[in-house]
Amino acid sequence: PQSVVQYTAQRSLREFAARKRDMGVLPSGTLLYDLLLQAQREKADWAPAAAGKTRKVYVNPLVQVLQRVPSQDIQALRRAIQSAAPYYRYYRMNESMQAIPTSQHVLPDGGALTALAYALQQRKERGVDRIRDACLQERRRKHRYINRYHCDVDKSDSLIRRRSR
Repeated sequence: PQSVVQYTAQRSLREFAARKRDMGVLPSGTLLYDLLLQAQREKADWAPAAAGKTRKVYVNPLVQVLQRVPSQDIQALRRAIQSAAPYYRYYRMNESMQAIPTSQHVLPDGGALTALAYALQQRKERGVDRIRDACLQERRRKHRYINRYHCDVDKSDSLIRRRSR
C-alpha cells in the first residue's frame, strides 16, 4: 500500500496490526508486515551519517522492507513479471529493434492494446452515459489529501522533490 511510503514504520505497523496480510504477501508466504517488524526490531529507521556529516539519514519504511525481501522471493517475482509483461506492453518484444517504434511509425502490437480495446468495449456495453455520470460524481466528491509525507525528510533519496527555499 502507498501508506507504507507515506507513514513512519511505527505508524504502518499500528495501521496493519489487525490485518497484516493486507500490507502484502510475498510468493513464499512471507508477510511484508513481518519484514517491517523485523526492521523495527533491528532499529533500521536511521542509517549512519554519511562521511563528513553528523546527522543520521532517515530510511523510508519501503526501503526497510525491500532490504529484507529474501532472494528466492525476488527471483519468483522476476519470473512472474516476465510472464505477465507481454500483457502490459504496447509493443511486442523485438530483440532486433534498433529504434523506438513510434519514431518508425510502427503501430502498437502488444498485449496492452488488446486490454485497452477490451476495456473500451466494456465501457460501451455498460453504457457511456453511466460511466460519465459516475465520473462526474467522483469529481464532485470532496477528497482528503495528505500534504506532508514522512519521505520528505529522506535526504538520501535523489527521487525526492527538491524544495526551493
